[in-house]
Amino acid sequence: MLNEKQQVALTSNTLALYCMLLGDYAMAQSYSSEALALYNDLDDPPGMALACTILGHTHWAAGEVGLAAEDFKQALSISSKATAFPSDLRAMILEGLATCLLEQEEPELARQCLELAQSMQERLGDPRGKAASLGSLGDYWYTLGDYEQATQYYE
Repeated sequence: MLNEKQQVALTSNTLALYCMLLGDYAMAQSYSSEALALYNDLDDPPGMALACTILGHTHWAAGEVGLAAEDFKQALSISSKATAFPSDLRAMILEGLATCLLEQEEPELARQCLELAQSMQERLGDPRGKAASLGSLGDYWYTLGDYEQATQYYE
């Protein structure tokens, strides 16, 4: 059972997602920041990383690629310091960071992030996560104009 602070943090993250999807990026950022502060008080690394990841996706959607990359880097830093951290969330963070790196013309770093995420999903054995990470690698090669390589990942 979640305590009151955990419930508020979870609700704030959920509201941030809804606001982001509705295009209200300022409100989404506000809710994500609130969730991050609460998860920080709770010393909950997965919650903190999730809040940073949602903030990263919100900044990305708002066209703030530099801020999004910093959010994903912060989430990755938090996740690397945690003793028990969900690999699927770490893979999601890496994929978000890779998208920013590609936009910032850092294709080699982006590829490394995507390959690491794909490797994590492979080890987890989740078919959905595996398919998503392979699709992300296909998108990477497609963006770079290597359609033959992209097709290999899409198949």
